Amino acid sequence: MCHSRTWRVASAIDHPTAGEFSGKVQANGDMSVTSDIFTHGADCAEHFDIAGSSTIEPGSVIVIDNCGGVRQTHEAYDRKVAGVVCGAGQHLPGLVLDAQESSGNRLAVALVGKVFCKVDACCEAIAVGDLLTSSATPGHAMKAANPRRAFGAVIGKALAPFRPDKR
Repeated sequence: MCHSRTWRVASAIDHPTAGEFSGKVQANGDMSVTSDIFTHGADCAEHFDIAGSSTIEPGSVIVIDNCGGVRQTHEAYDRKVAGVVCGAGQHLPGLVLDAQESSGNRLAVALVGKVFCKVDACCEAIAVGDLLTSSATPGHAMKAANPRRAFGAVIGKALAPFRPDKR
């Protein structure tokens, strides 16, 4: 003989503040959204393993090393450039991909969106809209003034001007 019972479960739909949650929310399965998703974060990031034991600060420009990890850039126009480490200034990631356990240290690297970035303007001032590439100054970006060298080495566009400090 089969017994069945119906249970009433409290849900967010019955609550006057439906959809408002505090803390971590976990969905075990697919999630479908039929409208927009809004976050306070400014970029879409992905976690990468740090190559070696170095400490890399938020806002640093990073490149992919030969083993698939990331390290701070130290070469101008480096075509291995991967992005900028999230978390500098008020721009935090809105979405982080590949957030998994690892035996080493991992960093959230901005792939799309707004992120504060360390820049080197000692050779040339940076204007809004300038393409940025890796600099020889460790962890910094610079204006991509040479289009031939910039191909494949562009990080993104400058959203604010920056001039060298002339004393």
